[in-house]
This record gives sequence, C-alpha cells and structure tokens, in this order.
Amino acid sequence: MKTLTYQEILYYAKQEKKANKRIRLLAVAMFMQINNRSEVARRLNVSRRSVNDWVSSFLNQGLVRNAVVHGIHSLSARTG
Repeated sequence: MKTLTYQEILYYAKQEKKANKRIRLLAVAMFMQINNRSEVARRLNVSRRSVNDWVSSFLNQGLVRNAVVHGIHSLSARTG
C-alpha cells in the first residue's frame, strides 16, 4: 500500500464535501507538517483528543483503511 504525502492528503481534504471528513483529513495533513497534535487542535478549533484519535488511526491503519471506515470512498480508487 502506498504511503500518502502531505500534499496528497491536503488534496483529498480540499475535494471532500463533508465538513467532518474534511477536518479529519486536514488534521492528519497538518500533523504531518507540524508534528504537534495540540497545535493542530488549536488551529482547527477541535479537541486534542479528536486530533489524537484521527492521527493515531491514520498511523495505525493508514488512510485507505480509514477511508472505508469513515466513508471517504474517493480515496480508495486513487491510492490503490
């Protein structure tokens, strides 16, 4: 499975129409850039726990797996 870059995740975030899914993708992309979950939470105005859950899920399962779990179907076709 391919590892996605910051730019690819940011692209998917911009394409996502559902706000809650877009925030999850932005959180992962921002974490990849600044590597600080508290700062990501502050910038996105969400809880640190949410950012921690989203980033941990991404690190453990990858974005394609999360796409299926969270319904981000457009990712699986592009990352295969």
